Amino acid sequence: AMGGSDIEVQEDVWAVQLAMERQDFRAAHLLLENWTQGLLANVGSAGSSLTQQQTEQLESSLVYYKRFNERHADETKKLALVVQSYSIAARIQGILGHPEEALASNRQVFQLLEKPVTSISVTDRHVFLGQAYFESARLHGSLNRRVQESAKYTVEEKDQQKQTHQQQIGHFLTQAFAQGYFEMQVNLDRLKKDPHLVAFRSRAEFGKLLEPVSYTHLRAHET
Repeated sequence: AMGGSDIEVQEDVWAVQLAMERQDFRAAHLLLENWTQGLLANVGSAGSSLTQQQTEQLESSLVYYKRFNERHADETKKLALVVQSYSIAARIQGILGHPEEALASNRQVFQLLEKPVTSISVTDRHVFLGQAYFESARLHGSLNRRVQESAKYTVEEKDQQKQTHQQQIGHFLTQAFAQGYFEMQVNLDRLKKDPHLVAFRSRAEFGKLLEPVSYTHLRAHET
């Protein structure tokens, strides 16, 4: 017998299949996108441990988004869908333990949105970029932790890698702040609690990044 979540997954799959049969490919893509976003949200709340089913679902989703981007990367009309697909792919790759691939997917987002585009609103552009910058910072935190926990590196190499990754984290978080990503409280809370950024939060640079946010919140309470 299937549990509630299994039934919901099967219903989602049927909905996508029906859309494909009607040749409504945009609807099918959006259904898959919503389903993947829900899966990512569940995985995120569950922590780092994935069930076999979740791993298989994420891997199959990743195959779809890679193919979608290969086919439509140069289509201006589908730019927003392509950017969202790269963004989702990066999150999946990070969760599956492929931080280098995830960083490469985020670089595609930066490249596509380097300049304002008419097919994506200014607000959406800030959201896409802010999320990609934040996720890239997290990925460098993950890579740094891998190095520090590995026996393959000397103390000197670990120190060098740590400095490199911390600099990258500082750069990406600065860019995320510039996009207004942490004006949303939920994103600011993630920044303050994210386990991949523990080492960076102990640095003076982190406090400096938070100063404008703290000042804004203080002014908001005074008025």
